[in-house]
Amino acid sequence: KGMSRTAVELVGAAEALWSSGSSRWIVFTGGEPYLQMDYELVSLFKSNGWFIAVETNGTVKPKLSEVYSDLLLDWVCVSPKLIISETGTLEYPELAVTKGDELKVVIPGAEPGFVGWTTGKLEHLASNTKFDKKYLQPQDVIDSRSTEVTYLKANLPTMSAGREGAARQYTSNVNSCLELQRGLSDQWHISFQGHKLLGVR
Repeated sequence: KGMSRTAVELVGAAEALWSSGSSRWIVFTGGEPYLQMDYELVSLFKSNGWFIAVETNGTVKPKLSEVYSDLLLDWVCVSPKLIISETGTLEYPELAVTKGDELKVVIPGAEPGFVGWTTGKLEHLASNTKFDKKYLQPQDVIDSRSTEVTYLKANLPTMSAGREGAARQYTSNVNSCLELQRGLSDQWHISFQGHKLLGVR
């Protein structure tokens, strides 16, 4: 944390953590991975037999060329985030990454007081991008360590009440996903934030 590492050091550290003889996956994720990933790092992982996945918000153009991205990256997931406009509303972000394996949209994508993802915004997103799979994910707010529960805890007097409030909000998020899915094409599916369920931080 807070230290710079070379590509060789990073690959060596990853290989030291992974048992030999098994398929090796690495997922580059956020912050924003495309601010850090370059050809040296990705190609070194690839030459050492790693399956390379990336999860990005899609707003940063990769340092890799499109040709190298297609050759070196085995799985590209874009999870776009709504941005606050000059008028104070949440709007569709301008994406630099418009194609890949997976489009994942976290619902509602906004704190109380803002209108998050709507059917119209999701249809616009789908029509301007090309992804093999499209998912709606209910935003997890049950994990009390998560920053996404902060605004709930601030308005509830005890930790117990905070967990109950978070559970109610999560149920609401699941229902929102189901409601949005009914208004979209059958290309959209429901998934869950597996890393939250597994406790991966």
